[in-house]
Amino acid sequence: MPGTGGIGLLGGTFDPVHLGHLAVARQVAAALALSSVYLVPSNRPPHRRAPAAPPADRLAMARIATADEAGIGVLDVELGRGGVSYTVDTLRELRDRWPGEALVLLLGWDAARLFSTWKEPQAIAELCALAVFNRAGESQPAAADLEAAGLPPATRLLAVESPDISATAVRRRLATGGDVSSMVPPGVLAYIRKRHLYGA
Repeated sequence: MPGTGGIGLLGGTFDPVHLGHLAVARQVAAALALSSVYLVPSNRPPHRRAPAAPPADRLAMARIATADEAGIGVLDVELGRGGVSYTVDTLRELRDRWPGEALVLLLGWDAARLFSTWKEPQAIAELCALAVFNRAGESQPAAADLEAAGLPPATRLLAVESPDISATAVRRRLATGGDVSSMVPPGVLAYIRKRHLYGA
């Protein structure tokens, strides 16, 4: 049951969204008693290569994946803004939209370890709370690791159990005609096939 601990924001390219993303969203929502969690697809990420699928397709897949997920939704704020997607800009926009809500930025450790290199990290820490979770197959970072990455002292550290799935692995398997039915929601797979994404 959704809680009252604020709104969680889970960013990424979602290229494509997969079952690991949904597992993380569910578990973090429960651990932090969040009222809702939103997937926030990036338009053009500053720290990684451009997504393979167009923005409209990635947004559509995210909406399909979350359609039956209680308390999990999708925000198109970064896709609508266009250009390079900077988290601080998104947080400022959402703070204006939801002035009374507690925002919690949800970060996998692979992204969080680069926090000090992000645009205006201090402003990010002032605009929201932060929670860091380990990715599947990774050891959990220690408090000293968070400090070394420039994350604020109040950052929550969460352990999640999620399928060891990556969007890269999904795309590679699709490109070679492999089966990804155990990796993505059925509706997402149907959409990928219909749109002939990732070589499917």
